[in-house]
Amino acid sequence: MRRESFLEALTRMSSSAPFLPFTVELVNGIRIVSKHPEAIRMEEDLAVFVEPDDTVQLFDALSVARLVTQAIPPGAE
Repeated sequence: MRRESFLEALTRMSSSAPFLPFTVELVNGIRIVSKHPEAIRMEEDLAVFVEPDDTVQLFDALSVARLVTQAIPPGAE
């Protein structure tokens, strides 16, 4: 995915109200689930994902296949 496209999609999903968790699917099959609007941020050309246990994963926009919003079942909030 182009950097601009990824940044636009990331911004849109991270700023949705109410926030819905979303998944970033990488071209190698790895899935990164963002459960917080600030869990993924861009630094230069790299995306930085910080997990709840403070583990950090780095990836670039070109490695992103797609972003998918996760549906929240009624009453699960």
